[in-house]
Amino acid sequence: MKIKKLGLRNFKGIKSLDIDMDYKNMSIFGNNATGKTTVYDAFLWLLFGKDSNNKKDFAIKTLDSTGKEVSGIDNEVSAILIIAGKEVEIKRVYVEKYEIKRGSTEAEFTGNTTDYFVNEVPKKQKEYEEYIKSICDENILRILTSPTYFNEQVSWKEKREILLQICGDVSNEDIIKNNPEFEELSEILKDNSVSEHIKIISSKKKKVNEELQKIPTRIDEASRTAEEVDIVKISEEKESLKDIENNIFELENKIKEVSSGDVSGLEKDLRNHESKLQKLKNDFEDNKRELSKDKKDELSKKYLEFVDLKQKKTVLDIEISRIQKEFNSIAENLINLREEYKEINSEKFTFSDKLVCPTCGQDLPEEKVKSAREHAFNSYKESKERRLAENISEGKKLAEKKSELESKHSEKTKELEETKSILEEKNTAYETLKKELEELEKQTGKIEEEKEYKRLYEMIESLKRTIAESKESVYEKTAELRKELAELILKKKAVDKIIATESIIETSEKRIKELKKQQKTLGKEYETLEKELFLCEKFIVERVRLLEEKVSESFEIAKFKLFQEQINGGISECCETTVDGVPYPALNNAMKINVGLDIINTVSKFYNFKAPVFIDNRESVVKLIDIDTQLISLIVSEKDKKLRMEVSQNEYWKEKRSSSSKYA
Repeated sequence: MKIKKLGLRNFKGIKSLDIDMDYKNMSIFGNNATGKTTVYDAFLWLLFGKDSNNKKDFAIKTLDSTGKEVSGIDNEVSAILIIAGKEVEIKRVYVEKYEIKRGSTEAEFTGNTTDYFVNEVPKKQKEYEEYIKSICDENILRILTSPTYFNEQVSWKEKREILLQICGDVSNEDIIKNNPEFEELSEILKDNSVSEHIKIISSKKKKVNEELQKIPTRIDEASRTAEEVDIVKISEEKESLKDIENNIFELENKIKEVSSGDVSGLEKDLRNHESKLQKLKNDFEDNKRELSKDKKDELSKKYLEFVDLKQKKTVLDIEISRIQKEFNSIAENLINLREEYKEINSEKFTFSDKLVCPTCGQDLPEEKVKSAREHAFNSYKESKERRLAENISEGKKLAEKKSELESKHSEKTKELEETKSILEEKNTAYETLKKELEELEKQTGKIEEEKEYKRLYEMIESLKRTIAESKESVYEKTAELRKELAELILKKKAVDKIIATESIIETSEKRIKELKKQQKTLGKEYETLEKELFLCEKFIVERVRLLEEKVSESFEIAKFKLFQEQINGGISECCETTVDGVPYPALNNAMKINVGLDIINTVSKFYNFKAPVFIDNRESVVKLIDIDTQLISLIVSEKDKKLRMEVSQNEYWKEKRSSSSKYA
């Protein structure tokens, strides 16, 4: 891409500027604040709608002496370019929009819009952006047009990505292939990267170290536990345990003898009598249910009929209420429509005969005023007739709906009265049948009044008393024996607990052996992890060296630091441009420009695309590195109060070259 012509109209304070480069190098001279950087801003805005600081919302419009934006003018940038050997003209215009709102005679500002053109053909924003994108990616084109953009505006991650894309990464296989000491890494890493494996190692080391620190404490605890066991006391308790167990055995036998008083026969008689009493109850209830079954079925049927009618009455009440509300609403709307009709019908046509041109501010000719009046009257008349017709049509619809609701209200009211009458009849029938059922149930009597029931009940109560008295006697005899037995059992548990401590010694010795074995295993594991970590870190250092060498080989003066060593000894990714070991921020302006041109050369070669390069502060550079593309030098010149353009700056810089520095 090269620029043939670049035109600015009312752009950032430049009223009109035409730059004829004819696809050649150009020097643009001017004092501070004369608009040199504005030229580059204009070129970028034309392509991407952004300025040289990558901002969209920068001030495009020209300002007056008070600092206010000058309105009523378009802001425009255009260019004739040659792209892949084909000449093309593109243009972007920032336009103010004005509209005459209804009821007003003056145009009002409603906002700004942007128009786009390619070879004078209007384009939609998306079409224009797609066209520019088809030429070259925005980020790459910005890198190719500015020596400082890559180093000062692209993030380090994006810079790193671009460099690796251009130069290629260094694979693990290549490093391992040329360094036999790294061969075992292939098996160690498996499917993980080196950095991932370092994280795994760090996590494992932490866990192993934590376990190793705990083991001495655990061994000490196990040793002290074994020392606390009293062997002499355990031997004494073993002897006393035999006597305790014999006493328990004797007491248990004695309790069995005392509690052998048998009441099973009495309990069997009790169960038989309770069974007979329950059968008597069941037969009595069955007979009672049979007598009242028909009456209950009929009563249930009457109740369901009553409930259905009651629900129907509720539904009708709700429906009538809804119809009444809708009726009232329609009646109110009809009143409003009549008032609206009167208002529309009484409206009078008004028109101001004095109209002013929104562009020049002069009164419009009489024939145009008359034409405007006729047009306004016809619009008014048409609007009034349409609104009256709509009002009448809406009134007719509401009147018809009101009549329908009156008829429906009458019908539902009649149905409600009939339902109330039937409901009253059903309720009376239900209450009569309910009383008949109550009288029938009274006639059947109660089971407790039956002679057989009384006889069985008295026998059951007598048997219960006899069984309770027998059991109470046995309980009193065994209670004392059980108390004595409980004391012996508690004593045996205490002795068992003391004797059980004998196993603690064996358990502690076994635990100490396990802990020492675990300590040895963990020590070997930690040693292996340390070895793997050392190998991984050494591998990363080698990869860093090879990668930085590979990237730097693609550039003439620019070198790149792609990794940095951290305080903890680790290595983290970065992307820092250097020249002879000096970081980019510390370079002078001349070297910053030259290292930027060096980067542009390599990026341009990789993407097979060349673009015009805008060099700001060009006066600070004695000599530029060789670059095969169109150069636009923006040069501070105190004597030039207005911008001055010269095609090909070679003669201008010939006097300023210095033999003491290659690129200064």
